[in-house]
Amino acid sequence: MDSTRLRKAFKYPPDDDGDGSQEAMDEEEQEHLLQNLQASETSTNEIYTTVFTCLPLVIVLPFLWYLFRSTSGTMVLLCLLGITSLVSSAYIMYMVPVSTTLGSLSNLTRIARRDYSGSRTSFLLTSDQSPINQYLPYLNAFICALLFLASWGYLSRSDVPEGLWLFLLLPGLIFGMVFMAKRSMAEIETGLSELRGMRYQYKGA
Repeated sequence: MDSTRLRKAFKYPPDDDGDGSQEAMDEEEQEHLLQNLQASETSTNEIYTTVFTCLPLVIVLPFLWYLFRSTSGTMVLLCLLGITSLVSSAYIMYMVPVSTTLGSLSNLTRIARRDYSGSRTSFLLTSDQSPINQYLPYLNAFICALLFLASWGYLSRSDVPEGLWLFLLLPGLIFGMVFMAKRSMAEIETGLSELRGMRYQYKGA
């Protein structure tokens, strides 16, 4: 759901459409629609948060198994980096605000800075602009890049546990899924924000 689709929800004509043929909803209908959209967004966000918080933590278990089977210091380091990345992805999904995550890692999506879902208590640091919230996505992306390079180095080696190279790719995959989930949540939140703004704009017109 993007802002264009949400704009159509109120049946407001586009800015370049001057015929005004569509009839706008009255205030009560707008309020009812906004409540339904907000409830749907909350439900979807809860599902995303639960799934993409638990999934990285589950994948930590195979890394623990490989960790205890490590035959070199390099393998130990890579397993610890994989665990660190997965735990970071779970933290980002559950604790880091949507706008902070995308604002730190990408400028592809512009996000409304106002939070209509209420304040969330952070772990250790409460500010949305805290260093841990700003730089953890960067650190996680760097770790995932290292693990990706290491996986190709282990692909043709026979002196490492079988399948380790494949598991080294999972932290990057999980982080990518978390990023896309956050981006989807941000787009929905932005669309609802614009819809609220249009509501008050037309109400005051």
